[in-house]
Amino acid sequence: MTIRFFAYYRDPEYTGRKEMTMAAPHTVRDLGDALCSQFGSPFAEEFFNSGRTAPGDRIIIMINGRRVEFLDGLDTLLRESDVVQLFPVVAGG
Repeated sequence: MTIRFFAYYRDPEYTGRKEMTMAAPHTVRDLGDALCSQFGSPFAEEFFNSGRTAPGDRIIIMINGRRVEFLDGLDTLLRESDVVQLFPVVAGG
C-alpha cells in the first residue's frame, strides 16, 4: 500500500516524508494506529479525534481518491493495491 502525505504533513514535525509504502493493515483505524506509533503525538493529534472514534477535524483521508467519510470511515477496509492520501484541512484566499 502507498501512503502519500501533503502540505505540512511532510514537515519533520509530522512525518518528514512525501510518501511511504507499507503492508496494508486491515482498516483505516489500524493504519492510523500504525502511523501514530511511527510518527508520534503531533501526527496522532491530527489523525484521530480526541476519542479516537473518527478522523480528526484537521485531516482529510482519501483512499483511491475517495474520502473515507463517504466509505466506512475508520472501519474502511484496506488492500495492498490502495493509495492513501493524507491532506491537512487548509484555507486560503
